[in-house]
Amino acid sequence: MPLTVWQDAYDGIWVCHEGLAGGYDWLMVGLTSQHVQVQQVLEGLPGAFKGRLQVLLLPEVTALPLERALQEHPVRGVMVLGRDLQGGPALDLPERHVDTTSGLVYQEGGSYPAWNSVLSGQGDALPDLWASACTKLGVPVVVCSPERALETWQLWWEKTPLALQNLET
Repeated sequence: MPLTVWQDAYDGIWVCHEGLAGGYDWLMVGLTSQHVQVQQVLEGLPGAFKGRLQVLLLPEVTALPLERALQEHPVRGVMVLGRDLQGGPALDLPERHVDTTSGLVYQEGGSYPAWNSVLSGQGDALPDLWASACTKLGVPVVVCSPERALETWQLWWEKTPLALQNLET
């Protein structure tokens, strides 16, 4: 399937992969510097994937662009590309202003809750702003390395009814 690509007002690069009809909407978020690994993940998606996988690549780890995206485009779950983590503590971040290349200035900071991975897995328990932002909005989240992204998606989709087409006859 062809990919749709666009840029938002927060300097986020969006990519949308349409799978088979049905299923759910999912989101993968990472840094723009991870674009090569993201392309490899998209190229390796199983043919049985049902639904839509949107990717949001941001120039830096800030919460507001992800929070807005989740409010405007509800998803079944979010994968954060980082290092393999199983959960992390709450965060209290000082307020600051972020300037975008589009001229938008927005305020970052505040309190974010502790988070736990929706999948029991490997990794440390460390803070992750994007995972905490997902938890704040009640969206299931998993944090993993780009190298484990395909394996992690496959595991998550196998545990989610209607996420993969049953190809057995």
